[in-house]
Amino acid sequence: MAELSDAVGSERISRIIGYKIKAADFRISSPNLPQRIAVIGQANTANQGTLDTDAKQATSLKQVGEDYGFGSPIYQAYRILKPQSGDGVGGIPIFVYPQAAAGGATSKIVEITPSGTATANATHTVLIGGRSNVDAQFYDIAIEEGDTAADITAKISDAVNAVLGAPVLASDTDYVAELETKWKDLTANELSVSVDTNGNDAGITYAVDVTQAGSGTPSISGALDQFGNIW
Repeated sequence: MAELSDAVGSERISRIIGYKIKAADFRISSPNLPQRIAVIGQANTANQGTLDTDAKQATSLKQVGEDYGFGSPIYQAYRILKPQSGDGVGGIPIFVYPQAAAGGATSKIVEITPSGTATANATHTVLIGGRSNVDAQFYDIAIEEGDTAADITAKISDAVNAVLGAPVLASDTDYVAELETKWKDLTANELSVSVDTNGNDAGITYAVDVTQAGSGTPSISGALDQFGNIW
């Protein structure tokens, strides 16, 4: 065996200590120590057909998006627990208990109707759930002088769909931009939509109307059955 070099003093050598979190009963010794985090939430409508409702440990935001849908309630919860900037909950394991949509559930649909012809260049912003962006991808609309309602509805649709983690999908006609939540559930009703003209309306006004309310509540009994005695 080769002799270890003493070229670097022992006081300058870093050491790493790791602790692997396992299921145990810490109620007495450390009652506030989290062992794992459970996320019970719904997958997007587009992911329902291939949804595996077995619990699964989430390892990245990308994996959560691919498995349960980008912008889904599960996705939104995970990006809060493990934000792109910062460590979030650190090394605490996160387990997802995905929910299938309830039978007959509906999504929330909101229509944005712009009126007028743009009299100047401006930047308007769609606010979804009170947010102007998701992970620095903004819902900004570049208004150009002369833009008509048809131009603006197309720009709204493009701006929203360009945000990967947006909780809605957008479509447009010559008169209306339609935003529909990516999942079907009563919780979709909590999602607000508005337009901020950022102090310069450029001759454009916006009407925002809810044309369909979200409905349906999935049963979480299957998720609770999987808890067993781990929790």
